[in-house]
Amino acid sequence: MGRHFQQVIKKLGIEDQVLKKSILASDGVETMKLVLAKKVEIGIAQMSEVIQADRSALVGPFPPEYELATRYSLYCKNRDQDKLASFIGLLQSPFGNQVFRSSGLRPVQ
Repeated sequence: MGRHFQQVIKKLGIEDQVLKKSILASDGVETMKLVLAKKVEIGIAQMSEVIQADRSALVGPFPPEYELATRYSLYCKNRDQDKLASFIGLLQSPFGNQVFRSSGLRPVQ
């Protein structure tokens, strides 16, 4: 069980009830394997891991007050390089935004 989810169930006051019924997996991919094999009723994993395993298994994200977003950034010394500039443009394009969204990720801003 991830640290974030443990904090969520503690905040909701249901930690003991959930932990009694939990099967712990090593990571989100293993969690989704348990869900898809119908060995568990629900699984908690990163949205991108759920979508990679089986898009139809996705119920949706946590409400904003319980959501955990990890931000990554792209650093480059010389943004003016032609290939790099076109790559950045692709990431920020409507197509790039669509790919990020369909993969359960937030688009580049």
